[in-house]
Amino acid sequence: MSFIHAYLLGGLLLAGLPVLLHLLLRQKPKRLPFPAFRFLKARQRINQRKLQLQHLLLLLLRILVLVVLCLALARPRLFSDRLGLVTDRAVHAVLLFDTSASMEYLSSGVSRLDEARLRGRELLDEMNPGSRVAVIDAGEEVQAALLPPAEARPRLDTLRIRPATGPLNTAVERALRLLEQQPAEEDSPPRLLYIFSDRTRNCWDSAGFKPRLPEGVQVVFVDVGIESPRDLGIDRIEIVPPVVAPESRFEVRVSVRGTPEGHENELACTFDNDPDPTRTTDRRPVQLANGITREQIVFERKAPALPSDIAQDVPVQLTVRLGTRDALNNNNARQATLLVRGGRKLLTLVNTRDERRSRIWEAAHAATRHFSCEVRTFDEASKLTPRELAGYAVVALLQPTTVPTDWWPRLTAYVRSGGGLAIVPAGEELQPTREEFNKAGLSAELLPAPLERLVDAPADKPVVWDRFSGTHPLMAPFAAWVRGVDPDFAREDLRPFVRRYWKLGPLVKEALSIAPYVDADNSPALAERLLGKGRIVLFTTPLDFRFVDERRTIPWTNYWTDSSFGLVLIDRVCRYLAGEVSIPQVNFLCGEVPTVPVMDSQPPLSLTGPELAGAERNLPPPDEQGMIRIAQAVSPGNYLILDARKQVVAGFSLNLSDKESDLQRVPIEELESVLGEGSVVSARGTISLQEALSSARQPPLELLPYLMMLLLVVLTLESLLANRFYRQLPAAEPAPRPILPPPLPTGGKTP
Repeated sequence: MSFIHAYLLGGLLLAGLPVLLHLLLRQKPKRLPFPAFRFLKARQRINQRKLQLQHLLLLLLRILVLVVLCLALARPRLFSDRLGLVTDRAVHAVLLFDTSASMEYLSSGVSRLDEARLRGRELLDEMNPGSRVAVIDAGEEVQAALLPPAEARPRLDTLRIRPATGPLNTAVERALRLLEQQPAEEDSPPRLLYIFSDRTRNCWDSAGFKPRLPEGVQVVFVDVGIESPRDLGIDRIEIVPPVVAPESRFEVRVSVRGTPEGHENELACTFDNDPDPTRTTDRRPVQLANGITREQIVFERKAPALPSDIAQDVPVQLTVRLGTRDALNNNNARQATLLVRGGRKLLTLVNTRDERRSRIWEAAHAATRHFSCEVRTFDEASKLTPRELAGYAVVALLQPTTVPTDWWPRLTAYVRSGGGLAIVPAGEELQPTREEFNKAGLSAELLPAPLERLVDAPADKPVVWDRFSGTHPLMAPFAAWVRGVDPDFAREDLRPFVRRYWKLGPLVKEALSIAPYVDADNSPALAERLLGKGRIVLFTTPLDFRFVDERRTIPWTNYWTDSSFGLVLIDRVCRYLAGEVSIPQVNFLCGEVPTVPVMDSQPPLSLTGPELAGAERNLPPPDEQGMIRIAQAVSPGNYLILDARKQVVAGFSLNLSDKESDLQRVPIEELESVLGEGSVVSARGTISLQEALSSARQPPLELLPYLMMLLLVVLTLESLLANRFYRQLPAAEPAPRPILPPPLPTGGKTP
């Protein structure tokens, strides 16, 4: 019990006032002589007892009047969870709905989200019209507001599955902040948070932050999930390699995951925008034995052919789908985008045509098909206009002994405008013209460093390349391969080495060493120089079959004899010079904002894809780097970017994360350790608002009305008894005087 005006309880001291007045003002008995005094004495004792009882009763009633009056003025309130005097109470409530992909799971034809909606409507039906409630979608970041139940009800119909919803921790924190802003006085409505979720692993991040529960806020976690779900789905899809040449082969690696009960199904791999209409769908069986939950299935496909005039990356999109749908449909299909790289042109300049010198160079490009390699002499290429020269992605100086004077400024202008230049020096035949070559190359700002001298290593102790660190973009793929796929050149006995190489002089200011040799000076094996928008890469050995001995038994390098390193190096250097610093990302997860390269496009650009409407299809022009950020793409599926001629200029795919279809259940104890003991309830029963209110603190009961009624009753009773006990009896008439005989005359006689 508590009192609003507790200081008025001091008035209880006045309860002794009637006692004091009674003692001071009591009547003193009158002494009357009366005959037969003993009879009157007995009567007196009886009357005294009666009067004492009457006085005591009136005294208690008057004390009670003062006590009740003081208590009423102090306005006492009573707290009790057992009174149950208020059954229809207003509340402040937040209904938080998990809208992650796993909530699409069907049971008896009803999704988990639909089940949550049904339970939410039941709660709204129970609420007092004076209640205030907010409906929060865990996948939205909009600020919710407390509304009357009738206004909040339409919000339930707008709930839908949202990709990349993520754990509920952040949404719970938002809901608790909203409730914390509501009044928390003793007579305020109870504050409740209802969380509707399927309790799958993706709904709660145990390692993340734990929401702080404000005092007085009760949390109820309504579990709408299935105890033993059954599902077979596609976890992820990977294209290896992600960029291929026309008509080359690639792999589609599909990871399948199922619940432990065992599954039989079929996977179908189909190209969505294949230019070859005769290509058929490839199918593979899926058989997961009881207890086996994962399997990888590989499709080997062939990239489509492209017209010879296409020199850009062409997106080819495919879909892998399960043959039979199950209770969770959103993981039955995955999409992927493959880039088929058109034949970019590469101009190789030589002094004279010599098949022996250019054989390996041409073979490397023929094998990878990333470039259409043209080998020309300087004289043959002299007729090229600057615009025609700019049409080549890369220009290579392949082992020249001399470079015509007019070609140095042409190459400088080409690189400054964004072209890539590869310089492969000759061997001993360059010695007579080395000084002239160095002077002209440095003057044209094309050489990273001068060729200082040829260095010979012992035949039994060649100079090896340093281990690939991956700090430079050109060498990063080599470092990744060494860590992952273990290529042949990663073996200690097959590490790339040289027995003769050009030692470079000091690097110019704009140059750097891409990869060093393991020699006394860590001499560069590859050196790079930046110029304008382009770059130059300088090799330090010729790229042909050369030998350091006259019997042609000891090769200059082991690039071709022991491993595939030389072919890979040629391909990667040219791709790097062509601007392929990294492989373009065209496959994203929902929740990421796709940013894709769009080159040589004619505006305006438009977007096609799932669930796009109206202005969402319009795209801004690319930025200075040719990239477009596409925030409106949020639903899983394949997307294409079209130019003004409705020609495809780029494409990408969005997929759900495999975590969103993980149906593993979060232990109840894990949730209750944060939300409170007993906070997790099953939706299979009736979710009653009164049950939640019964465990919440009841509002205080105001006793003033009851005390005022009691005061009226006591005053009435006191007045009635006082009037009865002290009523005045009517005054008695005086007794008639006796008639006496007249007095006798003095001295007379009686007759």
